[in-house]
Amino acid sequence: MKYKNLSGETVPVTDTLTEEEKKIQQLEQDNTNLATKNEELQSRLSDVELVLTDILLNA
Repeated sequence: MKYKNLSGETVPVTDTLTEEEKKIQQLEQDNTNLATKNEELQSRLSDVELVLTDILLNA
């Protein structure tokens, strides 16, 4: 089964699905990486907040 894409090229549906699946997998990986980075940054922020609180209480 084939169809014409927006560029007017006739391409197999399976190739398109494979490309779309690759894009989805990359987006999912990017999302996982961002979630991990977010957790790391939140942990570092908590550490900074604790240090600042300690400084303020001991000032």
